[in-house]
Amino acid sequence: MNFDLVGGRRFILALLSQLSCNLLIWHGKISDEVYSTVILFTVAAYITGNVAQRKIEKAADAASQQKS
Repeated sequence: MNFDLVGGRRFILALLSQLSCNLLIWHGKISDEVYSTVILFTVAAYITGNVAQRKIEKAADAASQQKS
């Protein structure tokens, strides 16, 4: 399956994490504090992953340009 068509693996993982957290809070299985913590860390991990990926891709592009 090509995950790039729907936003990538990281996006799907973040979406599923938030969906499961929403379902758990709706059914009363977790508290508001747990919900906010999970959502906060999910968004932070997604942003950190995007920043790291861009840095790695930029370094790889620079290395490939030096070889040319």
